[in-house]
Amino acid sequence: GRELRAAIASGEVDIVVGTHALLSNGMSFKDLGLLTIDEEQRFGVNQKERLKLICNCVDVLTLSATPIPRTLQMSLSGIRDT
Repeated sequence: GRELRAAIASGEVDIVVGTHALLSNGMSFKDLGLLTIDEEQRFGVNQKERLKLICNCVDVLTLSATPIPRTLQMSLSGIRDT
C-alpha cells in the first residue's frame, strides 16, 4: 500500500490501473499525462470534484457504457420505436 503510493507519487510507476481509491485525498501523481475513466456514469459528485482537481493539466479519456449515439441513430431511423 504505502510503498506503491510512494512510487506513484514519485513518478516511478508509469501506468496505474485501479478503483475509486486512486481518487482519495492521500493519492498524488507526479506528471500525470493521461487519465482514462471507464464507466464515468458510475462516479458520484465527490469523485467528479476530485477529478477536477487532478485533471487540471491532464488529458482525459472518458468511456461510457451507454451507447447514446447508436441508440439515437436507431430511434431517428425508426428501427427502434420506444
